[in-house]
Amino acid sequence: MNRKRKMITLIAMLILTAIGFHLFNMLKGSVLSTYNVRRKIDITTNIQIDFYGAVIPTTLSLFIILYLVKFREVSLKRYLHYFLISIVLAIIFSRTNDTAVVTYYILFDLSISFLVFLVTFYQGTLLEFVKFHDLHRLEFTRRNYVNALLTAFSYAPLSVLIVDLLYAPISVTMYIGAMGLTDGIMLSALFAPLGTTFVTLFVMFIHELYTRHEIFN
Repeated sequence: MNRKRKMITLIAMLILTAIGFHLFNMLKGSVLSTYNVRRKIDITTNIQIDFYGAVIPTTLSLFIILYLVKFREVSLKRYLHYFLISIVLAIIFSRTNDTAVVTYYILFDLSISFLVFLVTFYQGTLLEFVKFHDLHRLEFTRRNYVNALLTAFSYAPLSVLIVDLLYAPISVTMYIGAMGLTDGIMLSALFAPLGTTFVTLFVMFIHELYTRHEIFN
C-alpha cells in the first residue's frame, strides 16, 4: 500500500472509530439505560457490589493479566508500574455522589488508551518518550495491538474498582459497579478497546506524517 492510500485509509478508520464512540454512547443512553440488569451483593451494611458491573469485569481483568504475563510474555512489573498511572487517571475523571463514584467513561478510556499505547507499542519508558519524542521506537505490530486491547480491557475496570474502594471508607453508603451491566459492557468491553483503537490509528497517522516529512527533507 502506497503512502497516499495508507493515509486515506487511516483517516477513514479514524472517522469511523470516532463515530463508534457516538453510536456506543447512544446505545448506552437509549438501550442499556432502559434494559439494564443489576444484581446487588451486600458486602457490609453500607457497601454493596454489583455482580455484572464489578464482579464480572474484575474477574475477566484478572484472567487477562494472567494471560498477558504467562502466554504473551508481558512484563508484570511494567504492567503494574503503569497501572498506578491509570488509577490516577481514574481519580481525575471521576466524581462522587451520595451512593457511588461516577466515571466519565469516554475521557477516562481515551486517557488510559494513550497510556496503554505507550506501554505496548513504545520500546522504552514513558519518561523517555516524553523527553525524546522518538517515534522510531514505536513498533506497530498485530501482537502489540492485541496486547494493547487486552491491557486496556483490564486497566479500565480495575482502576475504577480501586477508586471505588478508596472512596468507600469516607462514604456513608457505596454501591460499587452501580450501573450494572452497563458498567460491564460500556466501560470494559466497548469503550476501552475502542479508545485504544482510536489512539493507535491516530498515532499511526502522526507517525506517517512524521516519516514522510523526514523523507522530503
